Amino acid sequence: MGVIVILLIASVIIICFRTDKVKGIWNVDDVTAYHFDGKDHGELILPDKEYKFVYKLTKNEISIDFESESAKDISFNYSLEKDKLILKQREASADYRYILTREDGKK
Repeated sequence: MGVIVILLIASVIIICFRTDKVKGIWNVDDVTAYHFDGKDHGELILPDKEYKFVYKLTKNEISIDFESESAKDISFNYSLEKDKLILKQREASADYRYILTREDGKK
């Protein structure tokens, strides 16, 4: 019984103090941005539309599952360097690398 209580307390502490390193708005270019809310939800922001998604972070991977079937779910290896979020994706035809810049304001 005592072990179960300790595990429950540890789980609550981990959930409460988890820091989401990608929380915020990240600009891809002048018209495209990703917003990560720090609670596993976000949106791809385009000039005429926003695509909501759920994301999952692991040690070095971010997986994005869009609500809309018209947007393709995707996973990237990621790294952070100051105000840069670097996303890398390997496909059969090519390797892709995207550098996103953190927006100053928080959404």
